[in-house]
Amino acid sequence: MRAAVLTRGLAEGLLLLLFVALPAVFNPLGSEPVDPIKAGILRCLAALIGAAWVSSRLLGAAPLTNMGAHPVVRAALLLLGVTSLSVVLSINPRLSFFGTYFREMGWLTFAAASVVLLAGADLWSEAARRERAVTAVLIGAALPCAYGVLQQLGRDPIPWGELGGPASSFGSPTFFGGYLVVVAAFALYRVAANAQSVAAADAGYRTTLTYAACLVLLLIIATLITLTTIRGPLVGLVSEVLAFALAASLRLPRRMRRLAWMGAGALLGVTLGLSVAVAGGAGVQVLGRFLGSAREGSIYPVSSFLSVSDRLSVWSAALPLPLTEPLRALVGFGPEMQLPVLEHAAGAVLTTPTEGGQWDRAHDLLIDTWLTGGALGVIGLLSVLAVVGRGMWRVARQGGSREALLAAAVLAGLVGHVVEASFAFETVVTSTLLWVLVALGASLMWRPAAAGPTPHPRPTRPHRAAFAGVAMIAAILLLPVLWAPVVADNVFGRATRAERLGAFQTAAQRAEAAAAWAPWFEEMPRTAGLSWQQLGAQRPGQEGELLLARAERQFQEAVRRGPYYPLGNLRLARLYLAWARRSPVTRTPAELLGQAEQACALALQDGPYLPRTWQDCAEISRERGQTGEAAARAERARQLGAQI
Repeated sequence: MRAAVLTRGLAEGLLLLLFVALPAVFNPLGSEPVDPIKAGILRCLAALIGAAWVSSRLLGAAPLTNMGAHPVVRAALLLLGVTSLSVVLSINPRLSFFGTYFREMGWLTFAAASVVLLAGADLWSEAARRERAVTAVLIGAALPCAYGVLQQLGRDPIPWGELGGPASSFGSPTFFGGYLVVVAAFALYRVAANAQSVAAADAGYRTTLTYAACLVLLLIIATLITLTTIRGPLVGLVSEVLAFALAASLRLPRRMRRLAWMGAGALLGVTLGLSVAVAGGAGVQVLGRFLGSAREGSIYPVSSFLSVSDRLSVWSAALPLPLTEPLRALVGFGPEMQLPVLEHAAGAVLTTPTEGGQWDRAHDLLIDTWLTGGALGVIGLLSVLAVVGRGMWRVARQGGSREALLAAAVLAGLVGHVVEASFAFETVVTSTLLWVLVALGASLMWRPAAAGPTPHPRPTRPHRAAFAGVAMIAAILLLPVLWAPVVADNVFGRATRAERLGAFQTAAQRAEAAAAWAPWFEEMPRTAGLSWQQLGAQRPGQEGELLLARAERQFQEAVRRGPYYPLGNLRLARLYLAWARRSPVTRTPAELLGQAEQACALALQDGPYLPRTWQDCAEISRERGQTGEAAARAERARQLGAQI
């Protein structure tokens, strides 16, 4: 039984390490410094956690809870199954499985978070382990908060560029604010629990110091949420604090209930006061954004009402998209498929995000789930939230215990996250912490009949020990595969730096090397193609055309990896057009223009509402002598541009 105890302890230790490392780690050497490395850490540690936890159960570590009998676990496994079905039937199954380069929210990330849920729901059935998990989450929050404070004070050693507010190790104030909303629930619980202990006559100085430290951390978290100037996290925080006050005061006397509500109001008031003290008028800028003012210092100084209008336009355009096919209404288009799907919705394409770029999310938790998982995905997500919410309400109604306070915090955390994510979207870290909240809720709902603890350790059979060993070995062997996207990001970071310096050959070679590490990302062969094209345009004759042919192969590979990406075929069309204009040697101009037209037709299918696509295709038509077609395409580009 010693091996069983060790593997159970190993699973818990790895979970605690995950909670501390995941929020704090980022990779300034990568091309995308945040999500690839966070996803890599989550997936690798989840593989080890899952193997250690499964081994502990195979070896008979006590207490052995009946996982299959728990309604939360059943609902979570149902959602995992529905998501897996959506991946299989996705319009791009490989990308839905691994996730996109910039978001990393494919099936692998969801499965890793599900492992955290399963292991946590089992391990945290013991109160001491549960408290250690909460402590680890708060320690993990202290590091990003400290970095956020440094950024607010202008002492950031890393040149992130214009952020518009503290972004810490998340690279974006929106993502940082979303994370802090979830973490605030854990801080609320610890402040309330330690306040009860301090009120007791026998409270020692350690309890008092712990209470003070948790209160300071909670105030810092709330203040940083305000300083991000993002409205979604602020609305989420207010909803969370009010939900906690309501759930925590259910069984309290009327006088204590009033004190709870006064405490909630005082927390919000002190938060605004600290924001003003730290940042002056900018500290309450987020309140001005509710009245329509733009974010101060933003490179997109537009009215905040415009961003609200943008979201309403995208939501209305996104809602009917899965209804075009019965299959898509049932299972959606697959995880991470929002960008190519929204490109076929005029209301989304013609509503440029105020932050620039394209809509790769609908910026609403349920609508994004509807697009990626269909009706089954929405039902699965709502089932998990409903089962946990109902269970936490029941536990909170017991009142007077730490378990009741933690249940109130879990319920408040779910409310805050859902409210915040109704205006944004989940990231690797916030998605993981959501399942941590669900796991904590599941652990609080265990009952003797459901948990069924084994009174005496059962002897370990030889085949169970063998299976446990196989599980650990398999997890270790998976680590290089799960870490490959992080290696690709590092190599790609070197490629993008070389490209900025004008070293196009070095950039192209490094981008090709990065593409070999992660053969599902289209960004890397795309960058290699652009670099080879730049280099080929500078070289005369056949030498230059050989480089252009290499660019062609990279663009074709990018299209193969991202077949629905709206600009993939357009880049090919531009390449053929530029090639035809340079008196080609290895191909005829007519052949190249014909290939350009073929690529153009595909580009118009992928992005039928993009003005730039119609404009570039009009240029190709003029080059081919099709003046009528060129005029029609140019007119279409003008009409679409006027609607943006």
